Amino acid sequence: MKYLFLLILVSYASITGFTQEVSGTISNMQNRQLVFVSNDTFLKAKYDTVYPDEQGRFLIKFNFRNPGYVALWNINFEGRDLYVVPGSDLRIDADGTDNNTFLSTRKYSGSGADINNFIANAASPVFFQLHPISLETYKLDEDEFVSYIFRHYSLRDSLKSAWRSVLLKARRNDRVISDFIFTDSVSAVYDMTRYWYSYLNFSVKRDQRRAFFGKYIKPYANPIEDPRFLASPQYRWFWNRYVRQTSEYPIQGPQWMKYWIYLPQTIEKNLAGIVKRITAGSLEEALISQYATIPDSLSDALLRTSDFLLQTINEPNAITAYRHDIVKASEYRKISRIGLPAPDFSLVDSTGKKYSLSNFKGKAIYLDVWASWCGPCIEQFPAANILHEKFKENKNLVFLTVSVDNARKNWTKGLRLHSPLGMQLWAEGGFANAFTRSYGSTGLPHYVVIDKEGKIVNFKAPRPVDEPAISNLLNQILN
Repeated sequence: MKYLFLLILVSYASITGFTQEVSGTISNMQNRQLVFVSNDTFLKAKYDTVYPDEQGRFLIKFNFRNPGYVALWNINFEGRDLYVVPGSDLRIDADGTDNNTFLSTRKYSGSGADINNFIANAASPVFFQLHPISLETYKLDEDEFVSYIFRHYSLRDSLKSAWRSVLLKARRNDRVISDFIFTDSVSAVYDMTRYWYSYLNFSVKRDQRRAFFGKYIKPYANPIEDPRFLASPQYRWFWNRYVRQTSEYPIQGPQWMKYWIYLPQTIEKNLAGIVKRITAGSLEEALISQYATIPDSLSDALLRTSDFLLQTINEPNAITAYRHDIVKASEYRKISRIGLPAPDFSLVDSTGKKYSLSNFKGKAIYLDVWASWCGPCIEQFPAANILHEKFKENKNLVFLTVSVDNARKNWTKGLRLHSPLGMQLWAEGGFANAFTRSYGSTGLPHYVVIDKEGKIVNFKAPRPVDEPAISNLLNQILN
């Protein structure tokens, strides 16, 4: 199977050469730092940082074997839809004032422009304006919800068809184009499954979840080793979530550690071949994030699962990189152990007033780290508001909700739409803020409990939906 994987990579790489150049000018950036996130082998994400000059000009060269997607990130905008082809050059010109301005002004040129202009047109907000998906959508009954989502994606496909025709006409008989369109179709199908997963966990009654899963999610669980499938981030994400959903133990709640302990059995039961190796890579990323914050008593069990995942990945460069990440996580754990002082922070409210940990001296904190684009975060707000109401008479407890949105207006819009209770603060710059690094908030939502002495009680606290567990924990530290 290892040799089959290598053959797939070689055959896909044989389209053209290996070097790709991405350059351009992005004006009006508040922070002149661009992060490019790629995953050429599908086994380990790679982060490349470039620093544009004062005019916003930049240049980066990649050495990919495969055509594929690259995420472009800055504290004011994110473009998760670059498509880079071996042997191509791509130029980006845009205004980087904020996310909406970046998306509306970006222009592509160069030999890799055709596909990226298609992606930009296909990402038009007109889809959600004509057929929006909101929290109200999740209140529909099952048949209505399924019909609504199918209509949404049918509309998206009809609007994309004209741009697809232009792309095919411009580069007829081009294998790169035909492979991209195939992958784009795969992505659309598997992107739809994220709504099935969200509805399953948010709206379906517990005794009906198995039937819903079997009807709407399991039919998509076909481990296909066609590289055009593997190139789809949505297809790869599906398997990560599939493992989580098929585990006997939920990843959140009082038995969360059992999810990781029994993860090898879950993987062996449900995955095979290249899909198994690729999914092991994304799960190792998540495991390392957990390892950074768990108590010492649980670390050995997590490392045993890590060893299984690394053996499954079975690629020397990826394994070396992951082991380096584990070492860094071990170093991080030294500042995040239970009973040690919580890391200080500098956050702002909607008026721009700054807050640090000392502002909450003498009070316990239930910290909720979220973002306006994070569906699972928003799903927790109804339960979080109920929890807030339950403890609102206790003046020694602060419900502190911290957004890691990259732009202030995205944060404030999220507040207007979802109305979370408690104190609302923003980590200016999002994931680039020191807050997210010191608190290990690499996965959202993230909950932390801090006691009245400013010491960490739980760096991976129960979610609001797990009301008995979090209420019990809060009552313990308050009493």
